[in-house]
Amino acid sequence: MRSRRQFLQVATAGLVALPACNQSGAPPAATSPAGRSRELLVSNPEHPRPSTLDRLPLEWHQQRARLLQERAGAS
Repeated sequence: MRSRRQFLQVATAGLVALPACNQSGAPPAATSPAGRSRELLVSNPEHPRPSTLDRLPLEWHQQRARLLQERAGAS
């Protein structure tokens, strides 16, 4: 069985080698530091805008809590 230290050495060695190649096995393009990811950006006004809400409403949480309490009481 490997020690934690050995495991971390092997895992970090793999992570260090990982960025050196992309999916095709070739090194990333030297034209920019970002490689080809800039080509994937598309300016399209029809794309949906990111949501400004990051959570469900308080009423939804209260309703789910009541439902859970009812189900727990019924058991």
